[in-house]
Amino acid sequence: MRNVTAPPFDPFVPLFPARDERPVPPTAQLDVVMEMLSNLDNLTVSGRQQTMARIVGILRDRVGPAPSRARSKWHPLQSLVVQLQWESEHRWPDVVSFRRLAESVILLLTSGA
Repeated sequence: MRNVTAPPFDPFVPLFPARDERPVPPTAQLDVVMEMLSNLDNLTVSGRQQTMARIVGILRDRVGPAPSRARSKWHPLQSLVVQLQWESEHRWPDVVSFRRLAESVILLLTSGA
């Protein structure tokens, strides 16, 4: 049996490689959301809620935050994202209505609304 020693520890060498900081193309994000939507039926209730929350977060980042007061100043996409969030926070979220709303938001985003 050979005696093997570990290389010396260098505190200046990162243990993990640096993350690629290039921005993700917007269409790639929406493709990921579509993939997540297609897998909702295969998840547990808890998994659905977590995935729905992630989808809402991604879409909210794309649409922008809703104004705090006057609903008349909201963009229609912001209203749809608020509806998505409301649906995702149900104890037993309705996958069909959530998917329909999310696909509407994605369609509007890709059409340039």
